[in-house]
Amino acid sequence: AIALIVRPSAPCIRGIRYDIKRYTIVVSACHALCEVQVMVTTIVNAHVDQHTLDGAAAVLAADNITVSDVLNRVLEYISEEGELPPLDRFVPGPETIAAMEAGERGEVATFASVDELMADLYADD
Repeated sequence: AIALIVRPSAPCIRGIRYDIKRYTIVVSACHALCEVQVMVTTIVNAHVDQHTLDGAAAVLAADNITVSDVLNRVLEYISEEGELPPLDRFVPGPETIAAMEAGERGEVATFASVDELMADLYADD
């Protein structure tokens, strides 16, 4: 598929020619010729859990963003920067890992209610 968005400053476009081999389009608008780059798109298939895809799509839709937009942005970042985008928020840090391990060993405080938890949190105040 080829996507082209042309917003000429002049309101009239006389003609459009394209050279698919060079991925360019020449637009003749009134008194000027301008050459614009064409975005050639490719369909990418990805295996994603349906529940995960539906949840992500719903969150993205709230901001008028599609899953395709996110994939494009991630792939553009990798292409331009030569590395994965920072995903630190998905990787627990050392303090979090230590707390998780302490929880697995049963070395954490437990509370019967939120009131007990809040009282413990504010005990030093």
